[in-house]
Amino acid sequence: MNPYAQEQISAYAKSESELFKMMIQEDETSFRKRIYEAKDFVFHGQKNLILFDDTIMKEFSIGEQQEHRKSNSHLSLLAMVDAWHVLKINPYDNLVGQTPPFRLRLGIVEYLFKNEELLEDTIHAALYDKSIRGDDLEFHTAVREWAAIIKYKDMDGYKTHFNETKEFFTDLLEHGRLQSAELIKKLSL
Repeated sequence: MNPYAQEQISAYAKSESELFKMMIQEDETSFRKRIYEAKDFVFHGQKNLILFDDTIMKEFSIGEQQEHRKSNSHLSLLAMVDAWHVLKINPYDNLVGQTPPFRLRLGIVEYLFKNEELLEDTIHAALYDKSIRGDDLEFHTAVREWAAIIKYKDMDGYKTHFNETKEFFTDLLEHGRLQSAELIKKLSL
C-alpha cells in the first residue's frame, strides 16, 4: 500500500523486463552499456562499502560447493541496480535507516558489481547461456505477476501468491532463517 514502494516496484519490473528483452535478443552493446551505467551511478566513489569477501560468500552459498561456479545471469540483482539508477536512488544514502535484510541485499549486489570477473561472467551468461534462460523466463513472469498485484492493490492475489511461495519454500525456511541470521551477525561485527 506504500505509494513509494509501488513506484519502485514498477521501476524494478520495467528494468527487469527491458534487461530480459536485451538478453533474449543478445543485444550485448545495449545490455553492457546499461549495466555499466547503473554500476557507475550506484558504486562510483563509494567509501562505505559492505565488501563481502570470497570466504563469506563461499560459506553462505546455496547448493553443493563446486570448483567452478554455475553460470547465472543474476537478473534479479542486475535489475535492482538498474532500477536504482533509473530512479536516481543511491542505496548508500539510505544506510542510516538500514535493516539487516537491506544490508544483506546491498552486500550481495555490491559483491557482484565490484568483482569485475564475476560481473563479466554474469553479463556473458545473461546474454548467451541458454541453459539458464528457462529460469530467467520464470523469474521474469513472477516479477510481472507481483508487480501487477501490487499495482492494482490486489490483496487476495497478494495473499494467494504469498502463501503459494511460502509453501514452495517450506522445507528450506528454517535452514534459510539460520543461515540469514548467521550472515547478518557477521555483518554486524
